[in-house]
Amino acid sequence: MTSLVKQISNFSPVKKKKESSFERDACASLNTESSRAFKFVSPGTRGMPDRLVLSAIPEEHREIVAKYVRFIEFKSSAGKLSAEQTKIISLLQRWGFQVDIKKP
Repeated sequence: MTSLVKQISNFSPVKKKKESSFERDACASLNTESSRAFKFVSPGTRGMPDRLVLSAIPEEHREIVAKYVRFIEFKSSAGKLSAEQTKIISLLQRWGFQVDIKKP
């Protein structure tokens, strides 16, 4: 079991705690220098989980992960990345994820 899975498994909420409070507290323990629990929103797809937890990929696993996981940012031909997008894309790339920026 990976350390992140252990963290999530070992996190037990206080009884009758609101979901938002429980989620905030759980995410605080997952958001570290090498992992983050991103809010996962998928309009039009019901039943998707609340969070996507990403961790830095060890160098020896990056090639195999790139075959299965890729992030794509679509921009219009004149579109530019915002400062926040640039920051997150840089973080993902540092962690070993493939990130593509696609323009027409």
